[in-house]
Amino acid sequence: MKTLRQIIACIIFGILLSATATAADNVGTGINCKAKHTLYRDGFKIVAFYQFILSENEGVLMLNGKITHGEEISYLSRNIYFTYTNKSGNNYVLKNYKINKIPADTVSDETMKKNYPAFFINEGEFISLNIQKVSEKSHIISYVNTPMFYCSE
Repeated sequence: MKTLRQIIACIIFGILLSATATAADNVGTGINCKAKHTLYRDGFKIVAFYQFILSENEGVLMLNGKITHGEEISYLSRNIYFTYTNKSGNNYVLKNYKINKIPADTVSDETMKKNYPAFFINEGEFISLNIQKVSEKSHIISYVNTPMFYCSE
């Protein structure tokens, strides 16, 4: 019985050690994540394509899509450049330093504020994300404890 407890304790310790190693290396040499996201909120329909590229504490989020609200249609097309730091485990804080709105971007700041955090609108803003490595080339990116993107190459 004592040997069985020792074996179980070793297995649990190994799992915890493995999880800690994975959490510390979630971004590793980089992430290139592409995702499509559809959101229905307060009469708005947003269909957007996101591409996150993270490497060596810098990154870019490319956002392209279409927002409809009744008969009104506007288009999203912007690149958000940022730095990021790992705060602990899977938690990362991104701080943008440049938002490059492509001429096709016709979304008003008012509409953006109703549907997106300030990070997507104003330069110098922060956003906290949870980036969990699922496998060698797969990640789940969550915002406020809600999984938003599953990225797999």
